[in-house]
Amino acid sequence: MKKSLALIYLIFFSINLFSSITVDYSNFVSPPLLKKISQYNAGLNNMIENYSRDFQKIKEIDSMSFRLDLSIGKSDGLGGNPQVVSGQFPNLIYNFSKLDSMARLINTQNVLPYFSWCYIPVPLQGSSWKDLNEYIPNWQEIWKTIHREYSKYFKENNIKIGYHEIYNEPDLEILNEWFGWNIWGFLDLDDFKNFYFEMYKYGAIGIKEGDPDAVVGGPAYAIGEIGNEFVNYIINQNLPLDFYSYHYYGENNDLWNTRINSVRQFLNQYNRLKTTEIHLTEYSWYDGSQGPDDSTGPLNFYPAAIKTLEYILKVINEIDITIVHWAQFMNAGINGMGLIDWYGHKRAMFNVFKIYADMPVERNYLNIDNNNIHGLASSNEHLVSLLLWNISDVEQQVNINFQNIPFLKGNFRLYRIDKWHASYFDGAEEDLKEVEQSFNIGTLGFTWAGQIPSKGTIYIRIDDGSGIPVFNPDYYNNLIAKDIRIWHYFPDRGKNYYAEFDRKKWEAYLGTGTEQYAYCLVGVEAENLPQEINIQFNIKGNPQNLNNNSMLGLRVDFRENGNYTKAVVFHSGIYNVTRNAEMPWGTGRQADLIVGINSLNDFNINFNNYAPSNWDGRIILSFIMQNTGINNYAKVKITNHVFLTPTPTITIPPIYQTEWYYISDSEGWILTHNINGSVANSIYTLNITGDDPFMHSPDNLSIDASQ
Repeated sequence: MKKSLALIYLIFFSINLFSSITVDYSNFVSPPLLKKISQYNAGLNNMIENYSRDFQKIKEIDSMSFRLDLSIGKSDGLGGNPQVVSGQFPNLIYNFSKLDSMARLINTQNVLPYFSWCYIPVPLQGSSWKDLNEYIPNWQEIWKTIHREYSKYFKENNIKIGYHEIYNEPDLEILNEWFGWNIWGFLDLDDFKNFYFEMYKYGAIGIKEGDPDAVVGGPAYAIGEIGNEFVNYIINQNLPLDFYSYHYYGENNDLWNTRINSVRQFLNQYNRLKTTEIHLTEYSWYDGSQGPDDSTGPLNFYPAAIKTLEYILKVINEIDITIVHWAQFMNAGINGMGLIDWYGHKRAMFNVFKIYADMPVERNYLNIDNNNIHGLASSNEHLVSLLLWNISDVEQQVNINFQNIPFLKGNFRLYRIDKWHASYFDGAEEDLKEVEQSFNIGTLGFTWAGQIPSKGTIYIRIDDGSGIPVFNPDYYNNLIAKDIRIWHYFPDRGKNYYAEFDRKKWEAYLGTGTEQYAYCLVGVEAENLPQEINIQFNIKGNPQNLNNNSMLGLRVDFRENGNYTKAVVFHSGIYNVTRNAEMPWGTGRQADLIVGINSLNDFNINFNNYAPSNWDGRIILSFIMQNTGINNYAKVKITNHVFLTPTPTITIPPIYQTEWYYISDSEGWILTHNINGSVANSIYTLNITGDDPFMHSPDNLSIDASQ
């Protein structure tokens, strides 16, 4: 009897060693796994050979942009050998050969160059590359001229630069004043205190003069929370600030919260900055305090992977940070903090970004009953994924229940990052390899049980066998047109609703989170468009028409002769002609034409049917979900694969100046064809019953026909 009790106890104890994990692929949660984490490198000259060898690896991790601080003026910098700018004003000499090659290399990977225009060009230097010679007469105009030539060169040579950042960490030496340190910064303290605002002003003006489409911002502060005076200066001088950028290193969570909340606070002060993005242009958990950055340091080994995952999770949840640049992609020297070391080997951290790039955007509900295990889950119609990591010092046993996989049969693959897998400097293979795989499994009620080593990671993906490649984010690329820029809008920073556009996939993502009256709005400005596009809204939740600004649909703004002159809205019922919500780009006013369609699920737009007579080929395509209730989500897919049978549409002109008030009857309006209606509570409700509705108006309405 004692032996039986001992055996029962042993079985019971063993069962309880397994942590229970449930993932439900029918339950979408916010925020999604947006691919906003890009890469950064210091602009050192001796990296050129390494770029030629290693840069193509950036495709594996789906970086949207690639930031370089260009080190102009430094003799050993990317922009200093040869010097980008030399000579004396007005006879300045420019040599863009190396920057040209780098920009082209970045673009060939479908990644946007993000150029940080630093440091002091030789013609404006005092004692060094970080000392501005403010005694040069009219140095501000020279600074503006130089920056105009920067953007003008790339514009004229048709080389896309995604973002222009004015300088890099101009504030760093203020730490010497605060703490008595002896940091060698990137701009002399006196110049930062007295001249950086003017450097930004004339630099940003110059960039915009050279390329009016340029996206420009700054200040790339090391200490982002001190930017209030900078933002006030932007407003007082009426300067462009397309993004506010700052840096964050280390593992001080209080500092993280202070920094992001401070930035939100001083951007929220001004209505004009509601379209200003927040960019985290250098970001890492590593700040040197954890150990050296040489071959013995913590960056080399597999526990760095879970630290990196925690930091990915941190920025995913900060919805109004639209771009993050991980520091760094490649080592800047034999020692360094790159995902790729000096000799071209991928560290375990690289494989974390490779997994994240493989995961679908749409995030799913994940329940874990063990605080030592963290994770992410996501899916689309062809692929489900689950990423788990163990933050503890002991192995964890897990039992995973996969619910509501959207296909009945699938191919199962499991990958690991730990001491024995995908960690080159631990003696394992360098790349991710399948540790387990099974094909054509039944997915209904599928479970998996196994272990996650201390500080280890597992990644499970199950696809439907439709041909989706493994670890190839390029598979999803869907380049419809030439994108000029993405427009964002942040009326309520810090809340959990979102709107984002993926320029590679040509997909938009809208979600209201827990906000009943969220204004989810994102736009893409583009040209070189096909004549006709197909739009598919995949909507989850229960969007409702709650008030006059409720809307779910698409808006197209058309440009004529450099100015946006006409806007057309497409919707399938959630829209009101009395809408008066702010529209921060395009024409800046309510739509000129409203088009009702049967369904947003699948419809076509032929631009020629709606464009003004002098349309110059450029549009802003805006995706809108406003005031529709909580927990609504939409993924919008744009393709040029147009179906042969277009969806019938009904166009409704907007209201201009005249309004009619119905008390108890129709006041002389006669409904004649494919339409009926009734008056109740002073509202005349019309129901369209066919494809050709029309009605006769009473006389003497005083309508201006020119409207």
